[in-house]
Amino acid sequence: MKKVLRAIGGFFAKIGRWIANTAWVQPLLIVGGIFAVIFSIPYIKRGIEGLINANKKDEDLIYLQSRSLDLTGAEEGKSKVDTLLTYLDEENYESVKSEFGEKFYVTFVSESCSACKNGIGGFQRFEQGFKSEFDAEGSFKYYTIFIDTTNDDGDNLLKKVFTNHEDFFDDVVGQFAENEDYPLLKNIDASKKSTLLSNIEAIAKAVTGESDIQTPTTFLVDVTTLGLAQESFVKGVTEICFNYIDLINDDEKNDYTKAKFLANGWKYADVFSPDYQGNN
Repeated sequence: MKKVLRAIGGFFAKIGRWIANTAWVQPLLIVGGIFAVIFSIPYIKRGIEGLINANKKDEDLIYLQSRSLDLTGAEEGKSKVDTLLTYLDEENYESVKSEFGEKFYVTFVSESCSACKNGIGGFQRFEQGFKSEFDAEGSFKYYTIFIDTTNDDGDNLLKKVFTNHEDFFDDVVGQFAENEDYPLLKNIDASKKSTLLSNIEAIAKAVTGESDIQTPTTFLVDVTTLGLAQESFVKGVTEICFNYIDLINDDEKNDYTKAKFLANGWKYADVFSPDYQGNN
C-alpha cells in the first residue's frame, strides 16, 4: 500500500514540477481558473438562493408551529382545540378570556400550505405596529391549528375535533352563509363574493368528512363588548376569511397592506364595517 501511495504522490509531484518549469502553462491555468469561477457564479448563486429559500420556509413553518394549539387528546375530546371550541359552544366567554384571550385570530393551516406561509408577513407586521401604527385595542393574539396532525396510529386528529363539535361549526357556517348583512360578504367585489361564500359553505363539508377544510381558513374570535355587539357574532366568531391576501384590492400586496387588512378586520373597519361606502 505504501508503494502505491508513493507512486501516486510521485506522479503528482512530477506534474507540479513540470507546471512550475513550463512558463506557458501557468498563464493558461490562471485564465482557465478565472473562466471557471465566472462560469460557476450562476450555479453558486442558485445554490445560495436555494439555501436561503429553504431556511425561509423552515422559519415560516416554525412561526406557524410556535402559534399552534395542541391537538393531543382529540380522540377523547380533551385537546386544547377541543377546550376552546367547548368554551365557545357553551358561550363560556370568561373561560375563553382567561385561557386564550378576549380577542384573537385563529387560522387552520397545513405544513405544505404556501398561502398560509405567504400570509405570515401580514400577521407579523400587524403585531409589530399593533397599537402605535394600526391603533388596535387590546392585545395581539394569533393561533394556528394544523389540519394534518395525526396520532401514532395515523388518525387525523382534526377530524376527531370536527366530530366532537359538529354543532358548533354548523351554527357558525349557517350564520355566515345565510347572513346577507355580513359586512365582508356584502362589501367585497362580486367576483370575490361567490368564492368567499362557497368557501364558508365548504367548512360544513369538511366537518362531515366530505372534504378537507381549505387552508388557510381564518376566524376572528372576539368576546369583547365590541365583538358581542357585531351582527355577525355567533358563538364568539365575528369574521371568517380564507386566503385573506386574495381579498386585498391593493395591487402591491406587501406586508403593510396585508397587516392593514388584518387590522381593519380586528377593528371592523373598511370592508369589515356595516357602514362601508366603497373605495373612494
